[in-house]
Amino acid sequence: MQPLTVVLLLAIVAPAISKVYYARALAYIECHGNPVSAPVEVVRANEKDAVHDDLITIQVKDGKFDATVHDKYFSKITTSNDTDPDYFLRIHHDCGCGQVYETRMIPRENHFDNEKEANDKPYNYGTVSLSLCTVAEIESKQKQAIGKVEEHVAIKLKRLYILNNIEMDLAEGDWSYWIAVSPDKEDWTHIINYSPYICRSTQRLYFKEQPIRYIRIHGAAPNNASFDISRFHAKNRPDSLEFDPETGIVIPSQNVASAELNAIVTHGGNPNAMITSSTFGILHTWTTTDNYIILQLPQPYMIGTLDIWLGEEDVYSYNIEVGVDRLHWALVVKEDQKVHSRQHDVFNKQPVVFIKITCKYSSREEKTCIVQQIKLPSKT
Repeated sequence: MQPLTVVLLLAIVAPAISKVYYARALAYIECHGNPVSAPVEVVRANEKDAVHDDLITIQVKDGKFDATVHDKYFSKITTSNDTDPDYFLRIHHDCGCGQVYETRMIPRENHFDNEKEANDKPYNYGTVSLSLCTVAEIESKQKQAIGKVEEHVAIKLKRLYILNNIEMDLAEGDWSYWIAVSPDKEDWTHIINYSPYICRSTQRLYFKEQPIRYIRIHGAAPNNASFDISRFHAKNRPDSLEFDPETGIVIPSQNVASAELNAIVTHGGNPNAMITSSTFGILHTWTTTDNYIILQLPQPYMIGTLDIWLGEEDVYSYNIEVGVDRLHWALVVKEDQKVHSRQHDVFNKQPVVFIKITCKYSSREEKTCIVQQIKLPSKT
């Protein structure tokens, strides 16, 4: 298939400058390797408006978009002080990233004041894959000195986007932080406040969908350290997870006590054996003299149920406590009966980062306690 050609003759007539801009773009639009048939808008970006200006809509069939847009469609008056406008394409097709997909800007070096030069020097988007949802991606390390109120990691997107998800990697260690966002660098909304919680590794954050261009991430603890982010992705995900409206903490529907989701065992027994999906049945053992194990999640989750698989051949009694900071614990399960195999426990839903399982009794001769696996929340 030949690459799709999109000819965009974009003209903005400003009364003060009386100047016309032209740009031409080339692209091939696909969804999971298949050509797309969908409406495509040519859009002029506005600095403080998430809606932007729809200049014209063209219907694409079978991935082939070959159209010339005349400047008469773009005779609009601009009030912006920026005399060189920005353009992008908005494609109306759901490929797993939502109802619309917006391309990056056509670079300003591809804006020209005459049609011939624009046609001779087009901007080539190449293949536009609608299944790639990320709109902001930073792979370089970002740093902030903790303890300085005025400092934060600052991220500026190329324009306004409607976002509901952030994923980022923290440096090794335990951290606390908060995140604020703004469409215009004037009005800020705090979307995440994990200052009271201990966080580590990969953070998977969900929040109310809103227009965002500026992002501030402020490391809150530990003091006198350097808060580092090594990877940052911002997206608009159609499969957003449920989250608590008061705290913003995710309410998971799938097991988060998983090494694949960056949970770790920090005390007792065989590290990570009970949270690795490929090792179900391998025994996680510890003794009644060193009678507890601690599982740490990478971030707080709202949890109210869990399943624990004990050894099959012997019986045990146990307590389960949960906490968010290693210092304060809430007793949520007190199992005084002698039990074995799978146990389903229910307690008041609350923020959880740490899970402490204390073995009170074991019928095994060597007084060891066995857990095959733990899942939270429970699936039943």
